[in-house]
Amino acid sequence: IYYYTGATNGTILNDTASSTHATGSGVYLGTGAVNNSIYNSTGASVSDRGILLSSYNSVFNSNGSSSSVYGIQAGNGGTISNSMGISNSSQGIAIGGDNTTISNSVGISNSSDGIIISYNSNTTMANSAGISNSSAGIRIESSSRNRISNSSGTSNSSYGIYLYSSSNNTIANSTGTSDSNIGIYLYSSSNYTTIANSTGTSNT
Repeated sequence: IYYYTGATNGTILNDTASSTHATGSGVYLGTGAVNNSIYNSTGASVSDRGILLSSYNSVFNSNGSSSSVYGIQAGNGGTISNSMGISNSSQGIAIGGDNTTISNSVGISNSSDGIIISYNSNTTMANSAGISNSSAGIRIESSSRNRISNSSGTSNSSYGIYLYSSSNNTIANSTGTSDSNIGIYLYSSSNYTTIANSTGTSNT
């Protein structure tokens, strides 16, 4: 299912879309397609995103999965709610735009981060979980003024919650857990970060 420039204020409801094409997403809300919403749907792809949300689109109660790229990817002003993103070799949920909201959602990856927030600001994550077998459960990279609350990052072999070169962020009422590394890890100029009522656990 593809929405392009000029496709606005649409609804995708109770649908299933999958792609085996080399560059095909399951559900693709591209640049210029704004204010669209996905409900109770599934997007799956072998070689591209399961669900792609360009700026100012939303997904609710849906699943995105990919064998090789992001399960769900969102841009500026996007909303991911009560949804799950799963990827075998990239991030489960990837946020690459400002003013994005993730709530009651789960990102799972076998070989990359469960959830990544990168090169953005003012993203809010609440009541969500990032799970990874081999990378960070939740990663914030080169981003600022983001807030993680009542959420968890879990990793089998890397950091539970990992901030890299990211300042002025807040982690509240959250947990970072790692079976073999650090629970919550701030690195490389991750300054002015507030961690409140949170727990970092390492099982090593």
